[in-house]
Amino acid sequence: MAATIIATVVFAAAFTEPGGSKEETGTPHFVRRASFIIFAISDAIALILSSYSILRFLSVISSRYAEEDFISL
Repeated sequence: MAATIIATVVFAAAFTEPGGSKEETGTPHFVRRASFIIFAISDAIALILSSYSILRFLSVISSRYAEEDFISL
């Protein structure tokens, strides 16, 4: 399932900032750049949407309905 791979990579990317961080303060080097802000926002959106996709998939798989329940006569 692709959403699981995406969620794994995005989760790891959320904790490793590109460019590293300053040792004194712990803030990322590129915190004020627009590209870093776009990266952080798109990373958060990807994590939320892929998590939602995984939860929807699991709810469909664990549903108590069978194929026969959806066949119209």
